[in-house]
Amino acid sequence: MKIRKLLTIGLLLWGGISFGQGINKELKPLNKTNFQTPNPAKKNGADDFTSKAMKVRLDSVMIFSHYDGEVDQNGIKYKYDADNKVIENIISFTDGNQWFDGLKEVYSYNSANSRSERVKYYIDEDNYLAWNSNPEDKTVYEYDPNGNLTIEYEFYWDSTLNQLKPTWKYEYSNIGLSSVVISSFYEAGVYVLRNKDEISYNSDMKEIKNIRSWWQNGGWKASTKAETTYDAKGNVKDYIQYFYDDNTQTWGDIYWGSKSTNTYNASGEITERVMSRLNTSTSQWENEEKHVFVYDNVYTFSSIILPNYYEDYENVVAPFLFHHKLDQMKTYLWNVATSNWSSTFTTNQYHYSTQTLNTQTLLENASVSFYPNPAQTQLTISAKDDQLVSLQITDLNGKLLSKQFVSGKSTEINVETLDGGIYLITIETEKGSVVNRFVKN
Repeated sequence: MKIRKLLTIGLLLWGGISFGQGINKELKPLNKTNFQTPNPAKKNGADDFTSKAMKVRLDSVMIFSHYDGEVDQNGIKYKYDADNKVIENIISFTDGNQWFDGLKEVYSYNSANSRSERVKYYIDEDNYLAWNSNPEDKTVYEYDPNGNLTIEYEFYWDSTLNQLKPTWKYEYSNIGLSSVVISSFYEAGVYVLRNKDEISYNSDMKEIKNIRSWWQNGGWKASTKAETTYDAKGNVKDYIQYFYDDNTQTWGDIYWGSKSTNTYNASGEITERVMSRLNTSTSQWENEEKHVFVYDNVYTFSSIILPNYYEDYENVVAPFLFHHKLDQMKTYLWNVATSNWSSTFTTNQYHYSTQTLNTQTLLENASVSFYPNPAQTQLTISAKDDQLVSLQITDLNGKLLSKQFVSGKSTEINVETLDGGIYLITIETEKGSVVNRFVKN
C-alpha cells in the first residue's frame, strides 16, 4: 500500500537506523511513569531561552531523509492537552506536489498523567480526507500503585472478525537492582510465553547486563547476553552482545556487528556511535557502520516542550541523555578498499512552533513579513509586535544553508550567494516561529 510504504521508508528508518541496533520487537522500556516527559535538562550558556522566561512548544517536525540520491520528506503534527501532554500526532507525506495525511496516533492518560492507551489509525486510501473508522492497532498500559509500568497489551485489527485481537503482552517486574520483562504472544485464545529479559543495573541504576532467554520445551533457554560499560561521567562507552553456546554451556561467539562505541559532547549528548564486528581470525574489531548526531544548541530541554517521539530513546540499548534538540543524523559505512567512511544516509529534522506557553498566542504568518519576494541580493525581515530571535534558510530537500541569530524587530539577510530557485526561510521570534517560501532570482 502506497501510504504505508512511504511512511515506513521516511519515518521508521529514522528511529530504526539511529537507535535500533540490538533491539528486538519485544524489548520495552522499564518504569515509564509518564511517556511524555523528556529527560530534564540543565541550562547551557547564554543561548538558553529560559532567560526569557518562556517555553516554546514544538508543534510539528519536518523530516528529510536522503538515501542513494533520493529524498523522502515527511511531517508530524502534534496536538496537546491543557497539561501539554501529546494527545494526538498525525504523520504526513508528500508526493512532491502536495501533502497527504497518512497515519494518526491518539493517546489517552490516567489520573496520574501516565499514558493508558495508544490507538493508531491509517487514512482511508479511497478518500484521503477521512480516517479509517477501524484502528490499525492499539496498546494498553497498566501500572502499579507507585506508577510503575507493570503490563503492556498490544492488539491489532482483524478485518475478517471486524474487531481488535490480542497479539503481544509484556509483563514488567523490578526487584532492587534488577528487572525482568516477560513477553508472551497470543495464540489460540491464550498467551504463550516467548522470551524473558533479565536486566541488571549498577548503583546508578544504569543497565549493565541483559540476559535474554527463550521459552522452549517447558523451560527458559539462554539465548543472548548484552553487556554495557560506562565512562567516568556515566556515559555509555561500549555495548557488546554474545550468543549462548549450548555445546559448551558458556557465552561464546560475539554477535556480528554487535559492538557499539559512543563518544559524547560536553553536555553528555551522544555525538558519534561506531559499530564494529570482531574478526575471529585476527581477534581485532573492524569498523562496520557509524552514526553522527548534530544538535541545535539554541534549544535546551529546559526551554522547550518537545514532541513525544523522543520518549523511546531514553531506555534503549544505550540510555541517551538529550540536553538539546537533535537536528540531524548521518549514517556512514566503512569502505574496506579505501579504509575510510562513506556517507550513505542523512536525516534532517526541523521543528516548528506555533505557540508559546506563557502567552498561549498563535503566531500567524501575518505576525512577520519579509520582502522582496523574489529576491536577488537580500531579504528584509520584520516582526509586527515581537522580537526576532533567529533566521534559517534551507533548500527544499532540507539542507541547511544559513542560520543566524538576530535581535530587534527588523533585520536583513544576504541571499546573493544562493543559486536561483525556491527556498524555505524559518523566522523565529520570541513568540514562536513561522516557515515561508521565497524565490531567489
